Parts: sequence; structure tokens; C-alpha cells
Amino acid sequence: FANIDSPTRYVDIAIPCNNKASHSIGLMWWMLSREILRLRGIISRDSPWDVMPDLFFYRDPEEAEKEERERQEAAAKDQV
Repeated sequence: FANIDSPTRYVDIAIPCNNKASHSIGLMWWMLSREILRLRGIISRDSPWDVMPDLFFYRDPEEAEKEERERQEAAAKDQV
């Protein structure tokens, strides 16, 4: 994945994209994965792909645990 200002000397193949935003590389991996599955004939171009792009985004494990604890605390408060 190469940005417009990335040096491409000695690079055989570059996929132009924005690689500076936090979720842009994850989105590009999602698009590349989907296209490879289409080329292999595993999924059809007519049917939507049910894999969400956010599965390709990096999430800090500590942040995920904190969010899970907050959800559990909110569920416990709702039960009371």
C-alpha cells in the first residue's frame, strides 16, 4: 500500500491508497481480501460480503477490555 508521496523505487507492485489515516489500511486490507476471494471464485460479485471492515482494524486489547467491563456494568445496572 503506497501513498502518493511514498518512494516506489525497487517496488514491483504498489497499490495506491491513503495510508496515513488510522482506519484506511484496515479498509484496504478488507477490500484486498474481498477481491482475492472474488478472483478465486469463493464469493460472487452479485452477493454482498457479510464481513465487516472493522474486523480489520487494530484495537488495543486494554481498550477492548475496558469497553467490555463498561458494558457489563451497564447491564448490571439495567437488571437492578
